[in-house]
Amino acid sequence: MNGVTPTVVVLNNVHTNAKRLDEALREVTSVARIALQNGNRLHVVILSDMMERLAGFTKAGILGAKPEDVHLLAGAHEVQKLASIMGDDVGSKLLEYLKQSQFLDRSGPMRMNWMAATWCSSTKAAFDKRSSMILNRNITIDKLQYDVSCTLSSLVQHSERADALAQPRFPWRDFGSMRGQLGPAVKAGREGKEAMRAIHWKSHTTPDAIVMLLPEAYVRYMFKDYMSETKPRVNGSGCIVGGKLVFSNGESIPMRRPDVSEAEQMVTAQMLGPRIWRMNASAGGAPEYVFETCASATDPLLGLEVKWTFAPGEGSNSRDMPTLDVASDSFETWY
Repeated sequence: MNGVTPTVVVLNNVHTNAKRLDEALREVTSVARIALQNGNRLHVVILSDMMERLAGFTKAGILGAKPEDVHLLAGAHEVQKLASIMGDDVGSKLLEYLKQSQFLDRSGPMRMNWMAATWCSSTKAAFDKRSSMILNRNITIDKLQYDVSCTLSSLVQHSERADALAQPRFPWRDFGSMRGQLGPAVKAGREGKEAMRAIHWKSHTTPDAIVMLLPEAYVRYMFKDYMSETKPRVNGSGCIVGGKLVFSNGESIPMRRPDVSEAEQMVTAQMLGPRIWRMNASAGGAPEYVFETCASATDPLLGLEVKWTFAPGEGSNSRDMPTLDVASDSFETWY
């Protein structure tokens, strides 16, 4: 069935400028190459309101797709046309992937730039390999909890002053009111080699939203029951989504450890790597932290809404430890 089995690449968030489009095309070039090498029929769908500028792709093709397999849709409101363009079976599945991965959500800082779905087993195996995160199974949950506690305390203890004479304020001290949304996993942390899950936090009591990186192994451990319940429903998708997280140094909130001296805090921050950024346009600056993302479109944790809670420590003298839980109460859906 050479050239028959379809693989579909969808580009989003490319409407702003030529640079954004070029970046998205570079990100999916290897994905398209895999599909073509496996003899797939490659379709490229571009969601954009700049139809005139992109019309040339339907005449010359793009990413190795033939001109007749390049489809321009004027934004997310036209995605329902996928069913008529590609047939009910492929189109309906694409719509399902788009919804599950929150691919069309352009409101947050962790928006996805591209999605690729395949019906070829060989291409699917390559997609699974690309989107998988290898975890260090030798790290104990206690050590992971220590990293999480350090990250949260770094945010809570972060202080700001309006001027040199003003009293310090702690914008994120009321972390219990924060609600988060799980994003993709990235490589960051120590030496930039740890699997970390990006979480977008916001609250009506804090000045800015926050993006925080927590150990992926910890997040999976805390939500293992949730993943177990949803895995049968989402297993074997053959669909991945990708993009970039881009932050400036001015947005970074430094990491701190409670068990080292003040003089050692800078070295500590460098060792742990940046893990917290505030989403404040005025903080700005040139991008200094760029994390490429790639995840399964049906990752059960992607888009999950979470909150901070306290879990009892083990032992009679142990303190309660901050941890994550699903934010499922109906009154919390304001996020």
